Amino acid sequence: MKKLIALSLLCAFCTFTAIQTQAVEIAKEGNTGRGYVSVSSSTSDDFMPTMAQVNVAVENSSKNLAATTEENKKTAQKVIDAVKKQLDASKGETIKTIAFNVNSEYSYKNNVKTFENYKVVNSVQIKVKDTAKLGQIIDTALNAGATRVDGVNFSLASTDAACNQLISQAVSEAKVKSENVAKALGMKLGDIKQMNVGCFADNGYMPYYRTMDTGAKGTLNSAPESSAIPTEAGTIKVRANVDAQFFLNK
Repeated sequence: MKKLIALSLLCAFCTFTAIQTQAVEIAKEGNTGRGYVSVSSSTSDDFMPTMAQVNVAVENSSKNLAATTEENKKTAQKVIDAVKKQLDASKGETIKTIAFNVNSEYSYKNNVKTFENYKVVNSVQIKVKDTAKLGQIIDTALNAGATRVDGVNFSLASTDAACNQLISQAVSEAKVKSENVAKALGMKLGDIKQMNVGCFADNGYMPYYRTMDTGAKGTLNSAPESSAIPTEAGTIKVRANVDAQFFLNK
């Protein structure tokens, strides 16, 4: 109990905290006959994301597999090299290959299958800790030859500080609620009987970026030449739930 209440209250990005309490149950423990009170408490807060992730891909297609693969390889390397210059590896910012696919494309007419092209796709995943530069990285990748952008996601690199604060608040709320119940019954709150704690972040916010049109050679017809593509990180909601049981003393 002491360890839970002493959890760190660090919260650099908090904006608003909502506390919700649930039903109270009073019961007796099996053979001992000791009364106890069960309470539930839930807290949530919004935090600024501390990590951004995006997937970019280079797609090429032609009837010549060797030429298509070679062109894709060169363009993908240009994208990787350009993006790497903007990443800070010391902060854990990374770029890695997540897929390389080669497919044959066919058309069908009057039940006749006709070969059209070979399609080569090289996809990489980029993770940055400085979420403000995500738009510039997307812009850089497109100008270097990327033809598709998807999988944009904002999240918390770590939920430890947020969860520590919210769990501490939820535990305190559960204890206060239990003390009020005990007082109303003319009793005192005893030792803790049981406590279950949970905390999670809603890291599912994923804005959508449309696939870009490509020209005959598999590169962008008109790569953006303006400043960084606008991106808005929004906030991440973190929730903590506590189910606690306290003994009641006379």
